[in-house]
Amino acid sequence: MVGGALNAVAGGGSFVAFPALLWTHVPPIPANATNAFSLWVGTTASGGAYRNRFNLSRRVMVPLVLTSIAGGLVGAFLLLRTPAHTFMRVLPWLMLGATLLFAFGKRLTGRRPSGLEQGASTRALIGASVFELAVAIYGGYFGGGVGIMTWPCSQPWA
Repeated sequence: MVGGALNAVAGGGSFVAFPALLWTHVPPIPANATNAFSLWVGTTASGGAYRNRFNLSRRVMVPLVLTSIAGGLVGAFLLLRTPAHTFMRVLPWLMLGATLLFAFGKRLTGRRPSGLEQGASTRALIGASVFELAVAIYGGYFGGGVGIMTWPCSQPWA
């Protein structure tokens, strides 16, 4: 509950929920999957709360949603195919990356130009979709800091 509430308000719920699952002896890959699924509810709820702030046309939203779904499925497939010992070797680096994104995310996204707009060029839309696909694969595989990574998707391509 603490991880979900933290995620809905400020992000970073994985920093509470995932270590708690590991601490209770849940194996690493099931802990990662459980963490991602459990925090998805809070993320979806907070996304619904901010829906009025999104002013994107279908031309912009549909490719981003489709690449998000495809990337998330690819990342989840990769996670399920990763041996536990390999995941445990990669995990500290994933946690470090997520921690750095959480710590410096505002600085990274704060200097970007305004986001994708209704009249965004096809090139801008393709660039944002490719970026979102990479973020979604990461999110499907691990997910820590993915909200901070997703925010620039609507930023640098306008």
